[in-house]
Amino acid sequence: MEIALAIIGSGILTKVLDAVLDYLRERKNPMKVGMRMCLLKHIQDYGKELIEKGSVTQQQLKAFDEAYKAYKDLGGDGFADKIYSEVHGLRIEL
Repeated sequence: MEIALAIIGSGILTKVLDAVLDYLRERKNPMKVGMRMCLLKHIQDYGKELIEKGSVTQQQLKAFDEAYKAYKDLGGDGFADKIYSEVHGLRIEL
């Protein structure tokens, strides 16, 4: 009981709850959700195009990686990971 009172009194609980609420607010930001959805669609379409082609140029791979990184930075989950792995397994054109 004393430990619980010490934690509550120290403000740690408030800081933890504030951090959780900030994370949830950020995750649900409509602009970020929209951008994340657009990037996922782009990654899926572009990845499919490259996979069907069977190879990728270094410039295409760089553009693909930048879109994937932006998607992940916006809180993107694992939906793009399989396509990312497949694209990185393609033969690189010289």
